[in-house]
Amino acid sequence: MPDKIENVNGSVPAETENEGIGSGRVESGTEGVGERLSENAENESSVVADRAESGEKIDYESASLDEVMQNVEERLTLPDTDKKARTKKEHGKKWIAAILLIAFNAVALAVVLYLELNNDAEGFLHAGELVKVMGAHWEWLVLIVLAFLAHLAVDSLIYFVLIKQCGYGNRYGLSLRTSIIGFYYNNLTPWSTGGQPFQMAYLAKSNLDTPTACTLPFVKHTMHVYALIAFVAVFFGIWHENISWVVHVGAYLAIVVTSLIPLTMLVFSKKLGWTFKITEKVVALGAKLKLVKNYDKAVGKARDTMDSLAAAYKYLSENRTTIIVLVILSMADLMILGLYPYFIVRALGGECGLFETVSKSYYVSLSSGIIPTPGASGASEASFYAVFDGLTPAGTLFWAVLLYRMLVFYLPIIMGVILHIVEALVGKRRVKRVTLVKREVAWYRRKTINNKLD
Repeated sequence: MPDKIENVNGSVPAETENEGIGSGRVESGTEGVGERLSENAENESSVVADRAESGEKIDYESASLDEVMQNVEERLTLPDTDKKARTKKEHGKKWIAAILLIAFNAVALAVVLYLELNNDAEGFLHAGELVKVMGAHWEWLVLIVLAFLAHLAVDSLIYFVLIKQCGYGNRYGLSLRTSIIGFYYNNLTPWSTGGQPFQMAYLAKSNLDTPTACTLPFVKHTMHVYALIAFVAVFFGIWHENISWVVHVGAYLAIVVTSLIPLTMLVFSKKLGWTFKITEKVVALGAKLKLVKNYDKAVGKARDTMDSLAAAYKYLSENRTTIIVLVILSMADLMILGLYPYFIVRALGGECGLFETVSKSYYVSLSSGIIPTPGASGASEASFYAVFDGLTPAGTLFWAVLLYRMLVFYLPIIMGVILHIVEALVGKRRVKRVTLVKREVAWYRRKTINNKLD
């Protein structure tokens, strides 16, 4: 046993191994401890002195014994020596997950390459020949790059409109970073479920109020889903030939599953009484499982966030201009994504119909999206190989798969990594509170949390 146990404000001698907090002699002393604490007065007096030196005061006359003992124990708590070990362990798990993700994608591409070579090894287009072919069709490569940048710009513009509508002014940089965060975490999580939660956290850390930060990604996702349903209904209606029944079932199942969350939120926005009751039960369950520390605080935040979301839906339903702008931007974004395979096939020297290629593109993305792998890894390659086999020039299908995955998977992850590195080096930019537009958030006027519910 060491001679002294150090704490942040001083030290307390420990004389023997058997002497705990309630026993032993303490050199420094103070006065003012109640009679019921007299047995522990000597030990606790040093803590009182430390509190006095730091400007903190404890009312020992009115405090209970448990409170004082807990305070003493907190003062004598040694530093967490396992913190570094836990941090290293967490970093180790992240590295393992990253390595597994890279390996999984490498295996998926290797399988596609094997199938391509096995199908026509002599006709396979090697790297040197690929450069010549794509060099002869360089204008389509330019369109591929422009399409990727346009996708990023349109997605950012949607957030720009929403953030400005909330009264936070023109936030081009924040909108762009929020989009990149969404792309990055969508590709790192199963079923692309990580994008919106991390965007909520990012907007909140950027000094947007919590209800608004949690509302914007949901509103954007809702508009995207409604636009997607209308978009694929048109294109699948125009062209749906030569698609296997497995891909058909997967695509339509993905549409149903994707639409469940916004439809559920829309229903709950009409019945806030039910919504708040369900919210309280969910938080209560979290408290029983010890996932929620402060029940009242958690319920308040959850109710406020749900109310903000419901109010946002009500506000948008009456603001037709905003709805029209968001729908147009969402449709434009969907069209840009659908054009990826069309530009790729043309860059490889192939000929294909526009509507056919766009329809096949969404059969690929939707059917592979139901597979619970990060960024639909493996499923996306397999689906693209099955759907576009015969549409690309001979010996180029592997390169078409690789270019497609580069656009929808690898580049978004690279952008996310670069963003994290830049923010780690130069710091994260936040919205300054003093620069906020003083008018309240538009849909806050629709909130009912402080009103009497029917």
